[in-house]
Amino acid sequence: MLTPTGKVFLPVSGLALLVGAIYKITSGDVLGGVLYLLVGAVAFVLAVMLSSVRDNEVAPVVAADAPPPGVRAVAVAPVPGGGGWSVVAGASVGLIVLGLIFHPILTAAGILVAIAAAIGWLARAASEATGRAISLAPLGIPVLGLTTIASVVFFLSRILLAVNKDASTAIALVAAVLIMGFASLFALKPNISSRTIVASLAIASVVMVGGGVIAASHGERKIEEHAEKGIGEAGLVQVKAQNVAFAQQEITLKANADVEIRFDNNDKAIQHNIAIFGSDPNTPIFQGDLVTGVATVTYKFHSPPPGTYEFHCQVHPTMKGTVKVE
Repeated sequence: MLTPTGKVFLPVSGLALLVGAIYKITSGDVLGGVLYLLVGAVAFVLAVMLSSVRDNEVAPVVAADAPPPGVRAVAVAPVPGGGGWSVVAGASVGLIVLGLIFHPILTAAGILVAIAAAIGWLARAASEATGRAISLAPLGIPVLGLTTIASVVFFLSRILLAVNKDASTAIALVAAVLIMGFASLFALKPNISSRTIVASLAIASVVMVGGGVIAASHGERKIEEHAEKGIGEAGLVQVKAQNVAFAQQEITLKANADVEIRFDNNDKAIQHNIAIFGSDPNTPIFQGDLVTGVATVTYKFHSPPPGTYEFHCQVHPTMKGTVKVE
């Protein structure tokens, strides 16, 4: 027969297994399904273990010559409330639901928050029921600190990759100043309460997670690739065509050597190539094959003697630049 406490954990076990199966089927994420399975298994084990604890359900042994029991007033203790952990538990459910819609990482975060809420809620309820204070600060502050650091490392990078270069620099500087400022404040004022520290870390984590999710939904900004030089004996140069124009207006090649030019055509369904000309504008020194975008090709050829040359696209002659051969 199940005890009242066991009856709480058994439905939690079944619900976790059901949600885990639905999550695995809808998202295909194995890790999330395993996490749900673990939560369900732990809840089931707790239900079985607590079913064997029946100290309050077994009547004490009474001797045959014992006097009749006396009557005394019973003080009614208030029902344990659990503090604000119910709000945290609700937030964990919200994260899990959002994870099913947007990204599995939110589901994983929701499960971790749910575990923390369950531990805190049980500790608070036990403290209210027994009248003995149970502090989770020695365990909670380091764990929450590591969580905040992980949130800053991962989600701040999502934010920096979503905004432009100047904005990312400003955001990184502001974040660094805030981190240094709060760390200095906590170091100089050791009498700050643990509740204040926990609240600060929690707020920072929520801000980072929220900003990171919004940034991830917008996607990363386009990052221009730098030309690669110094690869191999003669080097490899990169040229990119986009919006019917060359991104590189000047390239440098090693004279009288076997060289390579990696040409990226980013204009969809448009043909481009690279042709290098010397003094005769009608006779190319090198003529690359036409490339229909979006595609990449590597031109390999023997470079001319030192000097300054011109390169342009033979399909679009207005696309041109300068070749310095040294």
